[in-house]
Amino acid sequence: MKQFAGVTVIICEQYARPVLPVIDRGYVLENGMLTFSGTGSELISSPEINAAYFGSIQAPADRPGTQGTV
Repeated sequence: MKQFAGVTVIICEQYARPVLPVIDRGYVLENGMLTFSGTGSELISSPEINAAYFGSIQAPADRPGTQGTV
């Protein structure tokens, strides 16, 4: 949309999986802090994002604030 109409749209969504394929850039906030950023495809393919938010079996052990399983 930005390329054609010069408009930026900000989406704040808890369930982000459906919009990740179409976004130019995404930001992940945890407890008010920026923890990840990247293109939609970078976020979808990130093992850390998948473990923490998309139901992988084990969350990365070295991430602060993770409980070990999601």
